Amino acid sequence: MPALDINPNQADLVQALASGAASGEAGPLRRLDTHMSHVFLGVEHVYKLKRAIRHPFVDFSTLEKRQAACLEELRLNRRLAPTLYEAVLPACRASDGQIRLGGEGAILDYVVIMRRFADGALLDEIARAGALTEDQVLEAIDIIARFHAGLAPHFETGHAADYQRTLAGLRQTEAAGAAKLGLRPPSRALFARLSQALTQQSPLIEARRRQGWVREGHGDLHLRNICIFEGHVTPFDALEFDPALSITDVLYDLAFLLMDLRVRGLGGLAELAAARYWAVSGQEPVEGLLAVFMALRATVRMAVAMEAGDLTTAALYRRFVQDALQAPSPPTKAIASAPSFGPNP
Repeated sequence: MPALDINPNQADLVQALASGAASGEAGPLRRLDTHMSHVFLGVEHVYKLKRAIRHPFVDFSTLEKRQAACLEELRLNRRLAPTLYEAVLPACRASDGQIRLGGEGAILDYVVIMRRFADGALLDEIARAGALTEDQVLEAIDIIARFHAGLAPHFETGHAADYQRTLAGLRQTEAAGAAKLGLRPPSRALFARLSQALTQQSPLIEARRRQGWVREGHGDLHLRNICIFEGHVTPFDALEFDPALSITDVLYDLAFLLMDLRVRGLGGLAELAAARYWAVSGQEPVEGLLAVFMALRATVRMAVAMEAGDLTTAALYRRFVQDALQAPSPPTKAIASAPSFGPNP
């Protein structure tokens, strides 16, 4: 995405990271901006600085909040990518005025230190090149299923009403985006259908919550957040800023990846992935619920695109939601040779 405005209080640190002075890297470093971070790409390492921002969905406005977010990012991502995420270091201004990571002096901010993976290693990039393989998808699913199985259950959240609240928020997001464009909300009927589908799935959602399948998952598990690192499929960049978005039914976690595959026209790989997950996770296949969760994930993308004024992308995800709600997916055949990780005891 294009370069974003820099908070004046972070300008010196951004310059020091970009030049390589703060890290000791030979600069200049390539800078990438996301909605929440300034990211600097070194030769072997990546440096992530939380932007000093405050939005309705995230608050990084103080040093203490950015430190907490950095530490949470490290904790969450070391579960799946322990060698990719190395440390959180303070960025300090020394008595000579120089800014260094992990040095002495007044702490200006905190930075997440990661190993750098190769260019073109994102599964998103591999898929766009038409090179995503069945083996890569199956390895990803085995990792995700093992990850989900080892997580502690959360019984106090993940109610059916929580997904309805998510949907209501998305309805407001789309309406606000449409209003900025002078349009009527284009998906009113679709929101009503998805709400009805969630209501129909409520008994199963509640049963799975009581069974312990609501867990602190990845939260943002799509192809742009999975890479090939040290020869292995590696999910990274877990959602760290709102536990309400990451502590969900594990199928809602999985649904983002399956939806992403389907939207890209990789339905065969999505079917393979779903079949593998049922085979290795120890969970009873519930295709209808999975379809509704995929529709909800696509609705997130649809609403965000509408808010950004991207009508083409919004229409793409709207069509996916329509198709997902037509009928439950056909049963998938379990892969007999897959190992079983089973539920967390």
